[in-house]
This record gives sequence, C-alpha cells and structure tokens, in this order.
Amino acid sequence: GCPSDMHCTDPNQSICTPIDKFPLWIPPTIGTIAVLLVGSIGGYLYVDQKRKEEARKRKELVSKMTEMEKIIEARKNIDNELSDLDQAVGDANRQRHSLIMKRAALLGKPSTWTPSSEILVPVKPEDEEYWSVLESLRVTMPDAHISQLWRVQNESLWSYYSFHKDRLEDNNIDPNERRVWHGTSSLDPRIVYADKMDGFMMQFAANGLWGRGIYFADKASYSKHYSHTPAGCETSKRERPGAKNDELEMFLTRLTIGKEKRLAQDRTLTIPPIDESTGNRYSSVTGETAGSQVWIIYENGRAYPEYLVRYYNGSWDKARTPYKSKDDARRSRRWSSSTSFQRELSTSSDIRQDALPTARQGSWEYLSDNGWLAYDSVGQ
Repeated sequence: GCPSDMHCTDPNQSICTPIDKFPLWIPPTIGTIAVLLVGSIGGYLYVDQKRKEEARKRKELVSKMTEMEKIIEARKNIDNELSDLDQAVGDANRQRHSLIMKRAALLGKPSTWTPSSEILVPVKPEDEEYWSVLESLRVTMPDAHISQLWRVQNESLWSYYSFHKDRLEDNNIDPNERRVWHGTSSLDPRIVYADKMDGFMMQFAANGLWGRGIYFADKASYSKHYSHTPAGCETSKRERPGAKNDELEMFLTRLTIGKEKRLAQDRTLTIPPIDESTGNRYSSVTGETAGSQVWIIYENGRAYPEYLVRYYNGSWDKARTPYKSKDDARRSRRWSSSTSFQRELSTSSDIRQDALPTARQGSWEYLSDNGWLAYDSVGQ
C-alpha cells in the first residue's frame, strides 16, 4: 500500500503518487479580492450616489435661482409701478393744492381775518373778538380764562372747507353751519391747523359712541375732557411755547352739519344712514352724551379750525390774563372792536368778499391794472 500522504495510481497499487494539497494562499487571496471588489463596487455606488445627489441639488439650486430671479423681477416691476403711482399721487396732490389755492384767490375770507403771513395769528385781549370767544367758552365753563388765543388763517384749508360747504348748497342741502368745540387729546393741534389739505382727518379718528368718525360738541365743558395738554407735548412747546402745567387747548370750530340724523349710540357706524325720503345719505349724525349734543362727520373737509384756545380753569391769574373782565379791557387804550365775531353763523354775513375789487355804485367803470376807473364818456 501507499503512505497516507500518497495514493495509488495503478490497479496493482505498485505506483504511489503524492496527494495534491490545496494551496494555503488561495483563501486569503480570494478574501482580499472579494473585499477589494466589494469595496470598489461600494465606492462606485457611493460616488455615483453623491454625484446624483449633487446633480439633484444643482438642479434644485438652478430652479430656486430661476424662481428667485422671477420673484426679483416681479418685485422690481411692482416697485416701478409703485414709484410711478407715487409720482402720479404727488402730481395729483400738487395739482389739487394748486386748484385749492386758485379757488381760495376767488373766495371771500372771514371778516375776522387780518393781514398776516402766519397761519396761527394771535388775538389780543384788547380785541372784541377775544371776548366773544371767551363768552362762548364760558357758556358751560364759567370759571374758564383764556391765557392765549390764536385765529387760524389757513387759506388753502379754508378753500377746501368752503368747497365742501358749497357742495352741500349745490345739492340743495342747507350747510347748517355752526361753531362747535373739538379737543385733539394727545394729538398736537398743529397737525390740524397747519395742514394744507384736509385739516380734521378721518385717518386720526378713533372709534367712539357713534362709530369711527370726527366728533364735535355743542358744549365746551364736554370737549374739555378731550383737550390737548401743551405743556406735556414737545412739538407744542416748540410751536407754542410758554404753556403752564394747568393749561389746556382745544378748537372752536366751524362745522357744516348739513342734514343731520339723530341716532342712538351705535359703535358700528362708519357712514351716516340713508335718508329714505330722498334716497341720499344724511350729511352727519347727532346725538346726546354726557349732557351735550354732539355731531359726527365721516369725511374730511367738513370742519374748519377757526380758533385755537389755550385756557385754564379756576382763579383769575393776571400774569396770564391781563384783564379780569371785558369792561377792564375796554378801558385800555389798545381796545379794538374792528373785528366782528358772530355767535350764530349765517350764509355770508361774516364773509368778506375782497378777492376782487368792486365797482362803486351809480357810475360806469372798467377794471384796469390800477383798479376800477370811470369811463371818460358813456359812449366809451
């Protein structure tokens, strides 16, 4: 027989051949090759996945950039349109102001107005006008004293107010104009009296007992609760210095009430109701609150801030109010009764028609650059 490490290759078992052994280096080699192959395939798959992911991200980025470019372009177009609109609004406002000033040149002015380049014109305690305003104030506040009084001479604002008054008359509505009181609370009165466009504005209106509107009162004692405190307002200090801590300010205002509708309190109102007899809206709403009649308007231009009144209550202070009574003021050498102030407003009795010269009665005249001149002959 053959040894254990050999085997017979012939039938007679006379020839022994060594047994072939499996090379020991093959398994690790195969393992290494397998690992390398798996690693290569895995690496390839990872790189391919990363490449695809980056391609997807690039595509998304390009898409986002394209969308962003579209948004930027759309915003640019909107901004251009807004700019054009702002320009158009500015041009319209300038044209509006120009027309208002042209209209003002053709209008009469209140008979109380005096020549001045200032909008806020001081009224002296030696003027009849001063005491007329004080009498209106004291109807419901007998202990009130005026420390300073200003007349508001704002031509463009007066023209705008007159336009709205004429508009009512053109529609066969009695303007029903009267003087009423209005306090601006924390809002500096300058926002109203110095404005060239609207004056009292719905933009500043708060929601009240009769909805969101501009409120005016018959009694000064009611508006006192809404008076402005000038000593606590920096802009007031700059524009109208010298206010004491106990002094307040409010407007004595011209208001075109028009056709009014008396209503119970209704906070949902934004405009006056319809007048069923005409099919048109009432001009204003009125009602009673805190012992005073109030009127509410729901549009700009219907009120004119005629006087800004700075006042205090309590004992008379000579340092602030030089005359204790109208009689004391009358005895002053500086007393003037040239200005006229009427408690009850009429259609035109307190308007001075001085926009154009007026021809003298009883003669034929023509308007020249030097005023009205008489013709040399009837035939001329």
